[in-house]
Amino acid sequence: MWVLTVAALSVGLHAAIDFNLSLSALALVLFTLFGMLVGLSRPEEKAVLLKRKKTHEPVNPAPLVAVSAVAALVVAGSFSLALAGDYTWDANVALSKSDVTSARQKLERARVLNPFDGDIDALLGRIYLYSDQRNVEAAVQAAETALAKSRYSAAKHAELAQAYMNAGRYADAVAQARQAVTMAPFVVQWRENLARTAFNAGYLELRARHQDKARAFFEEAAVVPVEIKHQMAKMTPQERKLWVVAPLMEPTPAVNISTGGALYFLGRFSVAAGALEEALKEIERDGVTEQEKEMYAEGCLWRALVAEKQGQASLKEDYMEKGQKAMPAVEEWYKHSAALPVVGATKK
Repeated sequence: MWVLTVAALSVGLHAAIDFNLSLSALALVLFTLFGMLVGLSRPEEKAVLLKRKKTHEPVNPAPLVAVSAVAALVVAGSFSLALAGDYTWDANVALSKSDVTSARQKLERARVLNPFDGDIDALLGRIYLYSDQRNVEAAVQAAETALAKSRYSAAKHAELAQAYMNAGRYADAVAQARQAVTMAPFVVQWRENLARTAFNAGYLELRARHQDKARAFFEEAAVVPVEIKHQMAKMTPQERKLWVVAPLMEPTPAVNISTGGALYFLGRFSVAAGALEEALKEIERDGVTEQEKEMYAEGCLWRALVAEKQGQASLKEDYMEKGQKAMPAVEEWYKHSAALPVVGATKK
């Protein structure tokens, strides 16, 4: 009877915390337990009573204590997880209202209540990284914690790469971006992220006058389209036939623009021109959307710089004009980028 009582109590508390009794399966279980308890509480009829020798057997409370303790732990754990979910929901609502401080505080509470959910740490890391209350060290720690809880998540590797980039740990950032590709080799989004991360690392190292480090990062960005083609070449005809959810993976405009910029700094102007023109034509095919303007402007910038190096002044002006129409800041970007040296490829 005690076990049934504890079971009924657990189901009732579960209904109060999570799914209520409108879920018929839960209601049936609870009322079945009630029926069993009522049946056991009724006195036995005299007609069926058997004469039994009166014996005194000591009651062992250990099973009841153990069951009660386990039930209490289950209820407490469920309540803690449910409360963490509520805090996370409230944090997202606060973010939608641009109340970053409130969102951060609620997520910090949610992380304590549910220490197993890496998504809470990941969201907290993004708040540390991009809010006005910027804290790069805390962002890195949160991203590392999120990855520790979801080691096979490509997204968590990519988020840690972004945190490392902001912390100036460029080699670690590129390593994490590559690890994201390893986790999901057929998802082109992570290839785009690798090309962008490696290119940005090279650009920042070049601005810091670390040409050897910059060259290594540019070379890593430059090989991403080749790696995509090699990955797809491994697919069997049957695997290609089964690939029906999306178009077959190939270098996207985002990949080609990052690669084109890297090839420019490596001094491979002809290859850079081809990659950049392919990317720009693909964007122009359906019209440049608001979300694509910055990427398109950057592609025009690198194509203009390539044209300048090839002595094509009029072509350079054409691409600068296209870029400025998309983003007026292209002129300023050009001044900074043109002042940087072309490092050339590694000598073999």
